[in-house]
Amino acid sequence: MRILLCGWLALLASGVPAQEPSSEPVNRLSGPALVSELRAGGFILYFRHTSTDFGQNDDSMTSFEDCAKQRNLTDKGRNEARAIGAAIRELRIPIGRVLASPFCRTVDTAMLAFGKAEKSLDLRGWPASSADPTRYAPLRAYLAAPPTAATNTVLVGHGNPFRAVAGPPHLLEGEAAVIRPLGGERFEIVARIRVDEWTDLLKVSAHSAVKSRDKSPMSPWTDASPSPNQLQPPAAGSAEYLALVSLVEARLKYPAAIDSRPKP
Repeated sequence: MRILLCGWLALLASGVPAQEPSSEPVNRLSGPALVSELRAGGFILYFRHTSTDFGQNDDSMTSFEDCAKQRNLTDKGRNEARAIGAAIRELRIPIGRVLASPFCRTVDTAMLAFGKAEKSLDLRGWPASSADPTRYAPLRAYLAAPPTAATNTVLVGHGNPFRAVAGPPHLLEGEAAVIRPLGGERFEIVARIRVDEWTDLLKVSAHSAVKSRDKSPMSPWTDASPSPNQLQPPAAGSAEYLALVSLVEARLKYPAAIDSRPKP
């Protein structure tokens, strides 16, 4: 033990940097298992804002409300945010608190996807090269804090703060990291979901629903209604099944047309 301790101290003295953490999932969840876990709640969904106009910048902004002088969402980014929200509603994933960095692009992403946003300076994004080790401590605390029971907390922020806390690779615009909070300052990343991968989750969920059966001997249905066992879902590959998958895909492609809820 003494030899190991001396070796560790020597490594520190040598100036060799500690290994950088990675934000790639280790115990990865995917497909039906991921959807099932998210429906039960207990996770943090950290989103980088959706697509922006890199011809703009924040250099001359006078306040966080000064959207005209910030890098803002493009039309594509606004549609992506709506599509993400539509997919999460379609998947019946319960959302509790939604916090967003106060920049216009992050608040807009949250509002378009979830219809609400608590602005938080703790999620603001700055270059990750600062020497201050406490710069992103509040963000780390959010990632490690369990949500309200049976819900998932959403954080909408930027690429640099997340990389500084969780490690590379950078989140793409609109990409989400699914995080299991472990308390204190500890958390683990169990999945990363790109914008286009919500379509895959919807397809998997639809296919899983088609195959599922209610095997419970006790049915809450009345005599006038068919029981779940009497309802025959369409077979995979049938016209009815393909129609269901088409509807799911349309949810993502045309969320504004299908989801009639007012959008900001």
